[in-house]
Amino acid sequence: MYLKRMEIGKQEAGDTHLQSFEPPTEFNMNKFNNGRKFFKEHLFSCCIAMLFSLIIGMSIPDFLEALLFTRESDTPKKALKRYLRTFKHVASWHYDNVWEKNSLAQNSILTVNKIHNKVREDIKSLTLKKPLSQYDMGVVQSGFMGAVIMYSDKAGIKCSESDLDDYVYFWYGIGHLLGIDFKYNICSNGLSQAFNICKEIEHEIINVFLANPKPEYFYLANTTVAAFQGGSKTLTLFTLPVISAMFMTLKWTDLSFSDKVRYSIWKFIFFAVKHCSFLRRYINNRIEKTFNLHFKD
Repeated sequence: MYLKRMEIGKQEAGDTHLQSFEPPTEFNMNKFNNGRKFFKEHLFSCCIAMLFSLIIGMSIPDFLEALLFTRESDTPKKALKRYLRTFKHVASWHYDNVWEKNSLAQNSILTVNKIHNKVREDIKSLTLKKPLSQYDMGVVQSGFMGAVIMYSDKAGIKCSESDLDDYVYFWYGIGHLLGIDFKYNICSNGLSQAFNICKEIEHEIINVFLANPKPEYFYLANTTVAAFQGGSKTLTLFTLPVISAMFMTLKWTDLSFSDKVRYSIWKFIFFAVKHCSFLRRYINNRIEKTFNLHFKD
């Protein structure tokens, strides 16, 4: 299985010193750009899926320790600033031309690579650990696109398998630029393999750690939830149980009454976004205006 094959990747550092911004051999640029358009078309759903994946993924001890180490998301204010900055990076990769020299997207990739390398070296020098290995980067990659391809229907996305395959191909290209070797790039062989790998990661990693998470997980995850609830302690749709129930295996019967209400609201929102193109375009447009996003063909 993929994870067993990936074990050797734990010994290979995920260094991201790019020699050039050349795409992989025989790269299909049209398919890559179709993946970008998929994200634009389903911007709201992809954003929520990524946010939920981020919060769930904090249960993985290595990533939890790395987040705690940087101390950039240990308060709601810092968490909001950090993850909005992360979103701006990710959005630029989709909306801008990452292959164009000095473009916003290309500069973003360079910035992210520098950040990863600095964190890697800082942790290594202080803890003697080797964080962000090729294995780790493959798992992190699944956090950005896994929920989208596994739960597209639940996330309010109406699309074909070809559309999802294009989106996987987009992340194959981005993974390449972020320094993930072909054999560890979970998107290197299309939708079917990416889907199976993400399911394997969900069942053999995420579910295992969620069943018995470290105490620090609840602190950091709830801090992130608080960051996105706008200061309200009562009118929030975000709670850890609701997030787990939306895209994971937590059952409806395990939710409290208030969380069942929240869950039902999310189900209605995603249903409306999926079946009302006007609403989907309106919400997407509001996000684009808020973050000043302009799609570059």
